[in-house]
Amino acid sequence: MRVWWWGRACSTIAAASVLILAACGSGGEDGAVESVGVSSLDVAGGRLNALPSGPLFMRINHFTQAAAAQIGSKKHQPGFVYQIAGSQMMIIGADSATVSAGEGYFVPGIEHTHTNSGSTSNDWLFVALWPTDIRTQPNVSTAQVVFESEDIAPSTLQAGAYAETLQVVTIQPGGHTNVRTRSGLQVLFVLDGSLRARTDNATTVLGSNSGTYLAPNTRYQEIAADQKPVKLLDFIVTPVGQPFEQVAPAF
Repeated sequence: MRVWWWGRACSTIAAASVLILAACGSGGEDGAVESVGVSSLDVAGGRLNALPSGPLFMRINHFTQAAAAQIGSKKHQPGFVYQIAGSQMMIIGADSATVSAGEGYFVPGIEHTHTNSGSTSNDWLFVALWPTDIRTQPNVSTAQVVFESEDIAPSTLQAGAYAETLQVVTIQPGGHTNVRTRSGLQVLFVLDGSLRARTDNATTVLGSNSGTYLAPNTRYQEIAADQKPVKLLDFIVTPVGQPFEQVAPAF
């Protein structure tokens, strides 16, 4: 079970801390594979009371701001800021938050601003689930699209509320996650290093600034692909009331 508050998230087991998943060997109950050399941190979480209507897609935008630069934003789909370098001050309605490197923040669908509060340029990502008709509209002029998923058919998703989770996962050389499924939509996006993402249908090697989309209930495993750690974002959109994650049999 997770505890959420507006903006950031923690685990009820280890609040605001890194959950270290490590095991000896690859065996497990019913042939499951245990995680080795993996750390996972929930950096932000939020809730969607309902999904947009029609087909959807997942997009990650990259922003760089000069010192003291400000970006104003009108109401749009809720999503996550993830700060790669530097910091920013966000004004969200009547609230404010400072987001520093390595931190994430859930931005609800209300007007807000992003201001580089540091003395050097910053870098950050915005991660969200969007209605497909947004594809044909001009993107924010300061944004660079670094990942877009395929269109997601409405039949893939059940009606109702959804929880959004943003995790940072680090896998050491020779490490891997367990084999698992998640009941919601998911994007894996590599920040640094090289990842081997394995599913029933394919094994894909992803380098820095590349990602892949996983449909609900896809059996998958994340594996460090070379001799240095791999760091990635894991963006998950889960139906409220459904299991967040289930361990699956080994490949």
